[in-house]
Amino acid sequence: MPYSETRPNGKIYRARKEPFVEFFLGDWPDEDSAIVLRIDRHHGKEARQMVIEEGKKQGIELVNSGTFGWWRQSIRNHEPFWDYDSVNGMPGWFFNVE
Repeated sequence: MPYSETRPNGKIYRARKEPFVEFFLGDWPDEDSAIVLRIDRHHGKEARQMVIEEGKKQGIELVNSGTFGWWRQSIRNHEPFWDYDSVNGMPGWFFNVE
């Protein structure tokens, strides 16, 4: 299902691909986390469920309620990093996991 979301500047983001989960275990940030991209603010429960299901494969048992934001992949300290960017980023949910 394609998701769409209105950016803070009023422009519309329309996902052309399905949402995906990316885990950061022991890397960025300081705590283990996951991010679900290409999903709107109204589908936080679905995003969390995606993390729970994928996390079982990685041994993850706890997932917090998450935070919605706009994310753009960049490089920081020679490593991939997701910056908050409401102009060029993708909508997504960020979760701390254990």
